[in-house]
Amino acid sequence: MRRRYMRYFKVVIILLIVTSCASPKAVFRPEDLHSPLRWMMIDHIPIVYTIQGEGEPLVILSSFPLRADSWQEFVTLLSPSFRVIVVEPPWLWEPRAMGDDFSSEHLLQVYRKFVKRLGIERMHVLGAGEGGGLAVAFGHHFPEHIRTVISVNGFEGVTWSGNTQKMLV
Repeated sequence: MRRRYMRYFKVVIILLIVTSCASPKAVFRPEDLHSPLRWMMIDHIPIVYTIQGEGEPLVILSSFPLRADSWQEFVTLLSPSFRVIVVEPPWLWEPRAMGDDFSSEHLLQVYRKFVKRLGIERMHVLGAGEGGGLAVAFGHHFPEHIRTVISVNGFEGVTWSGNTQKMLV
């Protein structure tokens, strides 16, 4: 069963890489961003995100093909209670910036540096699909940053631990 999930995971990663390489946005240009999109560079990778609301941080790890605006209705519902930060996939705007390393480990390190740069010590993290798997993996590898992990239709390739299971909603 685990091998089947790993095969599925590899196929999804290959599809994501092929799709990102076919993206018309070959070079990141900040002037292409429209409000409320923001950006910052992490390890020469442009991270595009939005922030809305006040309160405890809730980071949404978006996955292809969802962009930040795809989450807007959900963000509107949550923003009275949370500071909602939607992060677009790091490779979406500049696929070459990932340097051929689209591994979960690389993405997790980029996300960790991103939340640290925002000054977030502990957060709720939510992801759907691949983002759900990354949310669980983030909680597993960096439990010191996590209050709650919410994974919707996510899969993950990490070993489950008691601490990870306690964080899942």
